[in-house]
Amino acid sequence: MNPVIRALRRRAKGEKGFTLTEIMVVIVVAAILAAIAIPLWRKQRAGTYNSQTEQAVSEAVIAVTDYAQAHDDSAAGLSGTTCDYPLGGTAPTCKIANKTVDVSEGVHLTLSVDAAGAWKITATNDHASGNSAVKHSYTYSSTSKSYEWTA
Repeated sequence: MNPVIRALRRRAKGEKGFTLTEIMVVIVVAAILAAIAIPLWRKQRAGTYNSQTEQAVSEAVIAVTDYAQAHDDSAAGLSGTTCDYPLGGTAPTCKIANKTVDVSEGVHLTLSVDAAGAWKITATNDHASGNSAVKHSYTYSSTSKSYEWTA
């Protein structure tokens, strides 16, 4: 048998496990991957929370618009309507003008109507606390007919 192969086999019998250098390299590579992946994951999750808030407001706008059209362009009968789904709570059945509005966990939806009949729907998201990428409040105003995010 070749003396080099015999020497390698003799040496391999004495080695068990990994060297400290090999373990450190694996730890460094894992840390680099985590440093890249975690911020991307948080940003993606924040986008999901923002979309849930937008979706709740959009569904409520459709329900209120339909109601107002059927009641001489007035939403006064809906003033003070709220839909809350607190974090860790149970999913509510949210009805606005007999239309179901899906509200995701952590979203609070409020409808207000002023004396002139103008209405505003505001949704806040509990996931915004502690995560700066999650926007806090999303509002639709019937006077400006526009959506707006606020901090």
